[in-house]
Amino acid sequence: MKRILLALVLLGPSSSLQASWNIFSSHKDPLAKEKELFQEGRYKEVIKNLNHGQLQYYHGKNLAQAYFYVGQSYEYTNHLGRALGFYELGAKLFPNDLRLAAALALLLHRSGLETNAEPLFKKILRAHPNNAEAHLGLAEIYANLGFLNRSVHHYQKTLQSVPENADIWRHYAEVLMKLRKFLEAENAAQKSLSLNPDPKTEMDIAFIQRYEGNWAKAISLLDSPSIDSQYGIKAERLKGLWLLEDKQVSKAVLTAKNVQKISPHDPIAYWILAQAALSRGQISKAKNELGLIRNSEKRSFVYKAAQALTKSLP
Repeated sequence: MKRILLALVLLGPSSSLQASWNIFSSHKDPLAKEKELFQEGRYKEVIKNLNHGQLQYYHGKNLAQAYFYVGQSYEYTNHLGRALGFYELGAKLFPNDLRLAAALALLLHRSGLETNAEPLFKKILRAHPNNAEAHLGLAEIYANLGFLNRSVHHYQKTLQSVPENADIWRHYAEVLMKLRKFLEAENAAQKSLSLNPDPKTEMDIAFIQRYEGNWAKAISLLDSPSIDSQYGIKAERLKGLWLLEDKQVSKAVLTAKNVQKISPHDPIAYWILAQAALSRGQISKAKNELGLIRNSEKRSFVYKAAQALTKSLP
């Protein structure tokens, strides 16, 4: 699953975060210059100003803030190893600083270190039960680990705070789809689509319709201009396979031929034509189509499936 948590945070701190983590004094702030540079996106200057030698002059909350600024600046300039080092040290020195804990959790999650990120997000929720970023982090972690019911719970909590984020609704719909809660999944996907007309969401809805057995609706969605623009020949291949599943053999053959106009030696097109031939009792023709799947595709699933099917035929 694609991670969207970092993108959410990069949009800017939520009002809840600003309220709960506004721990820095506004009077005589020794880091006022660095804060200004950070807010302007001048991250290299932040790093230069707050090098290791300079950090020794800060203490307490100011030092915690300095670690946060440096870590974020390294992260935004794609020096993730250095960012991780600053976050880890800052979180160790200031275990009660939730801003550092969140930054560390986000980077660990972004790096795929889910079991390391999970306790940090939980720690944030113990202090702030409605924190959207922590709920979203756990939603994505549990989805990646296969704990889908837990993931749904945290997506729901996230959406209570961030109800207008189309990406979150789409990923929530995808988890519901895996749980085979198709009506809820379609409602969530439609909500996402209303917020942002994204072809990926349209494709999700097509799959939901297919799983529910609404073949006509599912196949018609694959013909939408936006899906065609986004997926091109991939959507046409999928359409051919779905037409086969729905026993619309003649239409499946026509779709395979359309694929071959773009990709003359397309293995999926040969597979569709072979299956169509078998459904009509044309075993020799089916073998011929299967044999046209080139050896260059021998590591692919379709090649292996074709070989296995050929061996099973009389």
